[in-house]
Amino acid sequence: MKRMKMKQRTKRTWAACLAVLWLVLPAMLQAQVHIGGTESAVKGALLDLTTPEGSNLGLLPLNVSIEDINEIPDAFTNKASITAGDLQGLIVYNTNVDLTNGAGLYVWDGAKWNKVGAAVPATGVSVSPTTLNFTSKTTSPLTATVEPITAVQTVTWDSNNTDVATVSADGVVTAVSNGNATITVTTESGKTATCAVTVSITGPDTENIGGNTYATYCYGATIGCWMVQNSKEGTASMTYSNVKYFAWSARNRACPAPWAVPTTAQWTLLKNYLNTNATAAEKAMWNSGAALRGYLYGSSPRDFGDYGEWWSASAANKFVMVSKGGGMSGPSDMVGSETYYCPVRCIKM
Repeated sequence: MKRMKMKQRTKRTWAACLAVLWLVLPAMLQAQVHIGGTESAVKGALLDLTTPEGSNLGLLPLNVSIEDINEIPDAFTNKASITAGDLQGLIVYNTNVDLTNGAGLYVWDGAKWNKVGAAVPATGVSVSPTTLNFTSKTTSPLTATVEPITAVQTVTWDSNNTDVATVSADGVVTAVSNGNATITVTTESGKTATCAVTVSITGPDTENIGGNTYATYCYGATIGCWMVQNSKEGTASMTYSNVKYFAWSARNRACPAPWAVPTTAQWTLLKNYLNTNATAAEKAMWNSGAALRGYLYGSSPRDFGDYGEWWSASAANKFVMVSKGGGMSGPSDMVGSETYYCPVRCIKM
């Protein structure tokens, strides 16, 4: 009899507990997630879906059809006390495949739906450093920082003056010639940032060409890079005072690829620059010192020490000339050119 009474009391106790739990559990869950209830939503509350043994049961988000990326479905805000802002952080599974980013998990940020894992448009970009100063033909990398970090990180680089400085697809700037340039980085969403570049090259660079080291000077993408000393490459037609002289028909021996004998058009661009805009140092590379090696007529030197004369690649206008301390003239024809031998200076574009 006593055992039966104890069983009856136990059943009553469990029944009472279940009744209390039945009444309390909805309120507990409502306090945690609160969708469609009457109390204020608890922002950032955690719904713990684990068994007593600690196994994670996971959470299956509610399936909804989002019709407008900027609006939350009415079902979530049908209570007077619930606003779209209260639902910030709500995650649902969107079933509307026609939405901009298609079906999938979306989170509400208080103003719009964002697809989980999808990159967002960049809101800004910065570049470091914001200024570069070059005194020689060297390179320097730029770094772009796209905001926010979840945005599409793809950027493009551009130089507004490639005669002064160029920039690679990954943001490496190369100094080309004296002047100023602006490097611009642009995100896919159109946000931009800039770096101001100043190039002040005071003298020639050195470069290994063929089997020798040469002084070279770059005048920009339009005029190109030039040897600013006479070529020592190839088999010379004649040699005088350690200078190689070439017949016009042998001129190409002096310029190993990617260097070449300058054309009439290329000489003309250089001449116009030297005679108008060049600095004194740039002119001196052509009208003084070792530049003034003249030409040979037969085996006899002519204009040695007074003029610099070099072959052109063009048959109709075979050579150019620079006077000591003066400007450049030509390109012009040379009658009977096969009895003349000139030095060669090469160009690389």
